[in-house]
Amino acid sequence: MIQIRDVPEETRDVLKQNAAHKGISLNSYLKQLIKNDTAMNQQETARQKVMERKYAQGGFKELSRENIAKLVREDREEHARKFAS
Repeated sequence: MIQIRDVPEETRDVLKQNAAHKGISLNSYLKQLIKNDTAMNQQETARQKVMERKYAQGGFKELSRENIAKLVREDREEHARKFAS
């Protein structure tokens, strides 16, 4: 259980409105926000690890979407090879 105290009324009201627009309870809406934030943080952490590893190996110097996607694919393939052996 998570309890948050001292949330300003204006903030609470906006959160309630957002939940209502989605047709869900405030509790469900807040759980979605937490899950989405956690997922984004996990993705960012994984991306950062890939980038750090590639930089250390003399990999890409430019952070374009294409390069990041390529690095993530290479990382997945590398992990798949390790676990297939």
